Parts: sequence; C-alpha cells; structure tokens
Amino acid sequence: MTTALIWASRAAEAAQDDGAATDHAERALALLSTEDHALRQELLERIARLAERRQDMRTALSARRALVALARAATSGVRPSSDASEQLAAALVNEGDVLREIGELDAAATAFAESLGLLRRIPSTYKGTPAVLRYLSVTLDRVGDIARATGDLNAARAAYTEALEVARRVLDTYGDSPTALRDLSITLARVGDVARDTGDFNAARTACTEALDIARRVLDTYGDSPTALRDLSITLNRVGDTARGAGDVNAAKTAYTEALAITRRILDTYGDSPTALRDLSVSLGKVGRATGDTGNLNAAKTAYTEALRLHRRILETYGDTPAALRDLSVTLNRVGDIARASGDVDAARAAYIEALELRRRILDTYGETPTALRDLTTSLNNVGDTARDSGDADAARTAYTEALQIARRILDTYGETPTALRDLTTSLERCAEVEERLGNEAAAQTAREEARTVRERLN
Repeated sequence: MTTALIWASRAAEAAQDDGAATDHAERALALLSTEDHALRQELLERIARLAERRQDMRTALSARRALVALARAATSGVRPSSDASEQLAAALVNEGDVLREIGELDAAATAFAESLGLLRRIPSTYKGTPAVLRYLSVTLDRVGDIARATGDLNAARAAYTEALEVARRVLDTYGDSPTALRDLSITLARVGDVARDTGDFNAARTACTEALDIARRVLDTYGDSPTALRDLSITLNRVGDTARGAGDVNAAKTAYTEALAITRRILDTYGDSPTALRDLSVSLGKVGRATGDTGNLNAAKTAYTEALRLHRRILETYGDTPAALRDLSVTLNRVGDIARASGDVDAARAAYIEALELRRRILDTYGETPTALRDLTTSLNNVGDTARDSGDADAARTAYTEALQIARRILDTYGETPTALRDLTTSLERCAEVEERLGNEAAAQTAREEARTVRERLN
C-alpha cells in the first residue's frame, strides 16, 4: 500500500496534478516507518514544494521543519559527515525561506545563521566542492536579504559581497553551468539592490547590467524555461528601478515593458501560479508608474487597474501573505496617485485609505520592519495630502504628524540612509505647510529649519 501511494504521488506530480500528488504523499507518509529516512525525505520535500506552489505556507512550514528535524538527526553523531552538514544547511535555508515569506524575519534569520555556521565549519577538504560553495553563496544571499529587510545595509552589503566572490569562484573553478550562472546573476542583482538603497546608482547600474547580461546568456545558451524567463524579467525590473532612481524615465520604461512582455509569456506558456500572477501584477505596476512619469495617465490607470485585479485575485485564491498584502497596498496607492492627478479626490482618498488599512494590518500581524514602517509613512502622507486638497487641514495635520513620528523612529532605530533622510525631510515639509495653513507660523518655521538641516546631511 505504501509503495503504491509513493509511486502514485510521483506520477501525479509528473502529471501536474498537485492535489492528488499531495494527497498520495500525505497518506504514504502516515504509513511509512519512521526509520525510512530517504523516503520520508522525498515525501516531505514533495509536500513542502507543492504547498509552496499553492501558497499554503502553514503546510509548507510544517513539512520544512520536519525536514530540518530529519537532517538534524543525521548530524547528531560525534563527527557528522560533510554530506549530513550540507543537507542540514540546505534544509535550514528552505525553512528560512518559508519563515521569511510569512513575515517571521527573526526566525528566518536564526535559520540562515545556523546554516551559514554549519557551512563555515565544514572541513577545508570539502569546502571547495561545487555543492558546498553553492550552498555558501545562497546562504550568504539569504543572510543579506534579512539584513536588508531589517535596515542593516552595511551587513547586507558585506553578505552580498562575499556571496558574489563565492559565486565568481564557482564559475572560475568549475566552468559555466545554468545553475552557476543563475547564482551569479541573482547575487549581482542583490548587490545592485543594496547600492540603490544607499543612493549609489552608478554601482547599482554596473551590477544590474552584468546581471542582465548573464540572464540573457542563460536563455541564449540553454533555452527557455520558466525559471530562466522569470530571472530575466526580474532583472529587467531591477534595471528599470535603477534607471528610474537615477532619473532616466525612458530607460526605465523600456526595461519594464520588456519585463512585462516576458511575464505575460510565462503565464501564456506555463499557466497560472501564485508566483506567475504576482510577477505579472508587479510588472504592470512598474509599467504603470513609468508611463505615469511620462504624463500618460490613461495608460498608467489601465496598467494599475489590471494589476489591482490580479492582487485581489491572488489574495482571494491563495490567502494572506505579507508580500501579497503589500503588493495590493502599493497598487492601491498608485491608483490613488492617478486619481489625484486626474482631479478625482474622492477616488484618491478611497484608494489611499484602503492602502493605509492594509499597511496597519501588515504591521499588526507581522511586526515591524523598515519597509513596513516606511510604507505606513507613505500611506499616511497620501491620506494627509487628500485631506489637505479637500480643505481639511486638521485631518491633514493628524496624518502628517503620525507620518513624521514614524520617520523619526525609522532613523532612530535603523540609522541614517539617504532614503530615511529624504523621507524625514518630506514629512517635515508637509508638516510645515499644514501648520502654515492653520496659522501656526512658529511651528511651520521650526519644521522648515529642521528640514533644511536634514537636507544638508544628504549632501
């Protein structure tokens, strides 16, 4: 019975019948001896993989934790083998990925740190193997991701830089392969991200351009696959983000438009999935923003409206995650921006208020991160802007004051970055303007003087 269920699970997954594959795997796992580690690992991997695909993160996390327990048991000897340590390190990274997806950043950081420690302790005889080097670069990327998400850009840069050195070493030592090239491209893109975060757009452009060249090379050399196409679309979006940050709106629009075409192609060729739908919605949002930058509000509205439908569909179909909720809030804010630019203050207010409610919910449910706090300040400022536009200066001051408090808190908690300083300046200038409207000249002047001081720190 157990053997038949295992084979049925394999066959169902090969036939892309995820429901049957999961059902057979779960039934087989319940019958399987606890001593049969290899088959238990296979079944748990399938359950986790399929759960992640359908965004069932509770099931995925349970399976990933069981896999960590299996791998940990294999390292319980006095001198665990290098293979056992590698397997535990990989299992911890997979567990950390799920924890990060559901917003448990501290637990994810713990998992990634343990994985990194295991890999660094592997005897030097084995450290130079392709598998260990790859695990090391991937884990360093994850450590950098958590550092970046929690506002420690120096730690993020250090982790990404080391990951990049390891990824280049793999290619230099063992030659090209799709996996090695992909790892290098992804790490370069992350190096570009942290450079962009710190305002170094030249370094960001250099890293993202090399990442893009590699992503194209993978497709040209090894042919189309969903992963290779997705990597190219994501890298194009990063190239667009860097161009837009540097003020090159046309280059941004060109990159975003190509990325959008690729995400549509992935859906048309390989069908719906939470990841493919999200990628399409993100690309639509970026195209909408770039077309809005060029003054084409109708085209921007069309893109945002399609993105908004996709975000709601993802949430309704697959449930809440921090990323899905944030994606919806971002697009709502952009819908509000277009409505406000078109003179429809009521529609703008409705979109901004829904976005604000989502961002409070993200903070309440998943806890504080620099991104979540910054998102909240953006939404508060948007709500304040519509209140000001409609003549309600008191409501505007309430929103702006809360946004200012959060901007100060971000600086106090996570330190100075160009983005944090710019956000504080923006909040101070808004507060100054509304205080002036309310006749509070002294308060307005104090806010303006502080904004001027903060702006000088940026230069």
